[in-house]
Amino acid sequence: SCTYEGENTVMYLQSAKYLIHCMRNPKSAPMSVSTVLRGASNKHWMVKNLKDLEQADILLEAYRTRAYKKVVIAERYLRELESSSDDRYDAWNKSGIKLVDCSKTFSHYFIINTFFNAIKKSSVSQSCHLRLHQLALLLALHGIDQCSGDFLQQQFVFQDKFINFEQLKLVRAKILDLYDEIRPVAVCLVDAFDIPDLTLASALGRYDGNVYNKLLEWAKETPLNKTQEAIAICLDVGPSMCYAPQGHASKLETSVNAINMIVSRKVFSQGHLANKDEFALILFGTQESDNELYEDGQYENISVVRPLGPPDLNFLRYIQTNISPVLDALIVAMDLLKKSTSGKKFGDKRIILFSDLGSPFANDQVDAITEGLKSLGIQLTVIGPDIDDDDDDENDDDNNDDDGQNFTNSNVAHTSRSQKKRLTFHGKEKTPQQIAGESTLKKLLEIVDGDSHSLRSALSTLSFFQKRAIKMTTVFRGPLEIGSKLKINTYAYIKVREAKPESWKKLSAISEASNQPGDMK
Repeated sequence: SCTYEGENTVMYLQSAKYLIHCMRNPKSAPMSVSTVLRGASNKHWMVKNLKDLEQADILLEAYRTRAYKKVVIAERYLRELESSSDDRYDAWNKSGIKLVDCSKTFSHYFIINTFFNAIKKSSVSQSCHLRLHQLALLLALHGIDQCSGDFLQQQFVFQDKFINFEQLKLVRAKILDLYDEIRPVAVCLVDAFDIPDLTLASALGRYDGNVYNKLLEWAKETPLNKTQEAIAICLDVGPSMCYAPQGHASKLETSVNAINMIVSRKVFSQGHLANKDEFALILFGTQESDNELYEDGQYENISVVRPLGPPDLNFLRYIQTNISPVLDALIVAMDLLKKSTSGKKFGDKRIILFSDLGSPFANDQVDAITEGLKSLGIQLTVIGPDIDDDDDDENDDDNNDDDGQNFTNSNVAHTSRSQKKRLTFHGKEKTPQQIAGESTLKKLLEIVDGDSHSLRSALSTLSFFQKRAIKMTTVFRGPLEIGSKLKINTYAYIKVREAKPESWKKLSAISEASNQPGDMK
């Protein structure tokens, strides 16, 4: 009787209306309804021992009597209200509780009766027939036990109890016996439905029985236990990144803005998981060299300015105020992630590379980088160069996106995309070094299944507001009372909630300026 809308009172009332009509007009009632409305055929329930509880007719007699009793009570109550009131609809509304009650009991009888009839007409094997009969008995006896108050209630026609307490004890004893009989084949009976694990979505009902290991795996995958992401940002600060025509932002400035947006999302996010992601910042093309792999002239001009750790305001401050070869920087980033994530729960590891590939590099380490990214499970994202497939050139002639800015030269503005791909950030001709770098990086991204974005597309994507997923929790659970009789179970949720910022930390400006950081004044 349940519906996907979550409320079935209307359906119960519609069924009750038909039952009342059949009660008042017996000749119009179909056989399935008239069988109930004829009333109880016996004064007492004919159960004397456990063997009697194996007979379907005896169990159906209890359900039929209960349904008949509830329908008659509802009809009489409605008739009394109709005779004392001029408003027929008011009488119907006041009878809502009893009408729903009689509809539920009739539906319960209908389900049990249909189950037994289906078994009787089935052509299954004798052993299968026995198991199905046991399931039907268990369903019927469980209903009597759970609704024992209805069955023990005085039978208003005969002014006596239809079921007594001794018979109820037999019902409960028979339920325990059926548990013992069904338990050895319970798994087989469930598997007979042939519901795949993917649809069932339950660790307890797995076909292979691997319950506890699967429960542990699922617990690790839940949002609250999901491992966080480790991200190493590699930024090219070489001379080619700093060039810009007058009035335009350089590629370095645009890259810094993009990095600032990425980190800001984590710093100011109120989400529980977002604050646990960790970032590292690696600069290449610097005059100094500061990384663990630097020795004997190798991995020069690469500096790890921020080791892996949670993003904070100091990280943002460094990006905004303080801002080697590309492939070497990737190796340093991989080494940093490998060492910094050891022993920690990071589900994803990612390197985000910002560069225009203007710095010189050798491609003899591509194979080692590819193998390292795959073995460590590190995802690679490149932001800066436009290294789309050449096959799309003819279809993209109208696309004006380049490395991040519109072209300022009128002659450039009317060039095809294949020509634009050979132009840099502000329409300058790409150097042979940049073209070779893009070719090498393109092959690397194809092998490791990485992705690349131009500066302009990255900024436009990061500019979109990102919604935070919030778990819906009820703020009210209870009945919604309409009048004095009708109650509807209601679940209330908050759709819009005020987001309050986190509390500020209290710091001493004098202490911050002191030579001894721990000295508070």
